[in-house]
Amino acid sequence: MGEASAVPQNLYNYSDKTTGAARDLKGWITGVLSPAISSYRAGAKEFGNDIGNLTIARWGPSGGAVDGEVLNNLGTISATDTEVKAVGKAFEAAGGGGGATVLNQSLLPSHAFVLTTDDRINQTRELADVYDKYFGAIPPMSSRATTWVRPLGGNHGVILGRFFIPYKTGAFGMLEGDNRSFSANVNAPYRIAFAWDTATGKITYTITPSTEIIPGRMVGETYIPPSTKVIPAKDIGNDFWENNVKVHLDNNGSLQMRYKGINSKMPVFAVNGDIGIKLNDSGGSQVKLEGDAYPNFELLQYRAGHPPQFLAQSKTRENLGNFIEPGLNSTPHWPAGQREEAWENGKPVSFDSSPVETPNTHIWREPGPPQQRTVS
Repeated sequence: MGEASAVPQNLYNYSDKTTGAARDLKGWITGVLSPAISSYRAGAKEFGNDIGNLTIARWGPSGGAVDGEVLNNLGTISATDTEVKAVGKAFEAAGGGGGATVLNQSLLPSHAFVLTTDDRINQTRELADVYDKYFGAIPPMSSRATTWVRPLGGNHGVILGRFFIPYKTGAFGMLEGDNRSFSANVNAPYRIAFAWDTATGKITYTITPSTEIIPGRMVGETYIPPSTKVIPAKDIGNDFWENNVKVHLDNNGSLQMRYKGINSKMPVFAVNGDIGIKLNDSGGSQVKLEGDAYPNFELLQYRAGHPPQFLAQSKTRENLGNFIEPGLNSTPHWPAGQREEAWENGKPVSFDSSPVETPNTHIWREPGPPQQRTVS
């Protein structure tokens, strides 16, 4: 993947001039050259005369002429020149007219990445990776549900929330943890993730498989060394021991999500809670989280022209210096097992003073196909 920089207006000027020239050339061919060639060939047949490579084409279909060859190539040329303008728009959207970023490639006719030579080059890769990883193919042995809310205006980008186990193990050492701290790395491991493409309203909810740790053991006189076993994620549905998600978007643009996630191995340590997210047109954010205090939670925003931003970071509650399994915080009525946290522009604020809602009653959207929209 290379690097590039450009002045968008120069690309616009180039595209306008070349596409205009192509239109003028096409008009001249169809209005002047083609009639002249037809007239010449009609009178020259008796004498067998030909103007070499003009009235009888040397590279095109037999019997064709230079006018037909040029018209055939003009289509490709015009498409390329038009694409230059799309690339200019990508640069402008990413850097306010100066830098560049990788946009969602499905939105552009170009098959090339648009990169910047400044220090935002890492951001360009991350934004493209977010689309690929959370709206592309489902990870192996994972479960995913997709639903839609109405799109938001403005440059809010993609909101990514992830629940992850910060320890090496979980569930009393029976399962592998994610063994990491908070991270903006798109590829950081997680247990539960939801991604909200604010431009389209598409939301995905993904549960990854659990990895069981099988200790070393003796079978007769043979020692079986330690190993691991990947267990596929449970389905996303409405049964008690299934994963579940429901979402709602208020008229003021506040997204509320009710989540439930459970490991693949045991019918315990399910995590439940509600999340509220409000994005401001000025670029600010308000977030609210209430529910089980397990595991760690991070909320990030990826958008064109900006580095990734943490909108929220919440640690799992530690129990007696972590001597007691932290996953117990996900069980009902465990002491101090609930969290009520809020953030404004990524900084913690009072939960009670936050205006963002995470109510218990709503007409929730179930995961499924988008509602039919009409255009007036």
